[in-house]
Amino acid sequence: MIKEGYRKCRLFITCLFFSLLLVSCSDSDVPLETLPEDVVQVTSSGVEEDLWVRINGVQVSENEAIVFYGQTNLPEENCLYTSFYADDEILSWWPAGKCFPISGEAWRFQVPLGVEGAPDELMPGVQYRLSIYWPGAPGRVKAEFPFDLSSPPSP
Repeated sequence: MIKEGYRKCRLFITCLFFSLLLVSCSDSDVPLETLPEDVVQVTSSGVEEDLWVRINGVQVSENEAIVFYGQTNLPEENCLYTSFYADDEILSWWPAGKCFPISGEAWRFQVPLGVEGAPDELMPGVQYRLSIYWPGAPGRVKAEFPFDLSSPPSP
């Protein structure tokens, strides 16, 4: 009889403990539906914010490299991934699976020309497009930058 009372008391205390634990973990002041669908929550910092990435420009040096630069508000130590297109066809020589690490608000990366299957130069008259995205929210934190190497028309 003492064992039965002890078991009931232990069961009651265990249930009470887990109930209090669950109640303390919930935040009754913030309704669950407050976050809009287009907000990405960064799990590494726990901060809710609108995340973005921008491509500000490109510099192409024949027989050297293609350099892209831009800005982002993603936390440092994150990666950006890219795809590169010529006339809407993806270029197979582009390092599409390569992580370009972010080290601050301004970012810059380059891909060498003339090595690892890359051509020595980009061709004039071709419409190129860089697509860049953050893998944490590839459908929302992304940017595209179209360009060509044609000279501007003379006045």
